[in-house]
Amino acid sequence: MTPAGRTTASPGGEKTRRNAELAKIHLLKKRLSLDDQTYRAFLKQITGFESAADLDSEQRGRVLDAMKRFGEPAPVRPGLGPGEPQLRMMRSLWTDLALYGAVRDSSERALARFAKRLTKIDALQWLTASDASTVIEALKAMRDRSRARHTDRGTGGR
Repeated sequence: MTPAGRTTASPGGEKTRRNAELAKIHLLKKRLSLDDQTYRAFLKQITGFESAADLDSEQRGRVLDAMKRFGEPAPVRPGLGPGEPQLRMMRSLWTDLALYGAVRDSSERALARFAKRLTKIDALQWLTASDASTVIEALKAMRDRSRARHTDRGTGGR
C-alpha cells in the first residue's frame, strides 16, 4: 500500500481502468451536448474538481452515475438538431432585440430561457431543427414589432 491508501499491485490495470472511465465520461459529455462551461460546473458540483483528469476512481464513478441519471442519450444523429446557421440566427436576432430595447438581458443564458419557455427544452443545442425554427420565427416577430415601435417613435408616429 502507498501512503495514499492505494495498492501498487496492478498499476497498469488501474491506469487502463482510469483511461476507460475518462473516455466514457467524455463520450457522455458529448452525447449529452454539454458545453465546456456546463461540463466543468457539473464536475465541480459532483466532485469539487473542474477537470476529470483530477478525479480518483470513486469520483469518476460518481460522475458516471450522475451522467447516467440524465439517461443514456441516443447517439448523435447528424441533421436532427439545429445547425450552426440556425443557432447564429437565434443569437443575432436576440442581439437585435437587445439593441431595440425589447429584451433586457442579451446573454446566451437569457436566450436559452426564452427558447425554453417556447419549446420546454432546456438548452439551445438540444433543440430540433423544427424547434429552432419556432424560436427563430418568434424572435423575428418580436424584432418586427420592436422595429415598428422604434420607427414610430423616431418619426413622431407618422
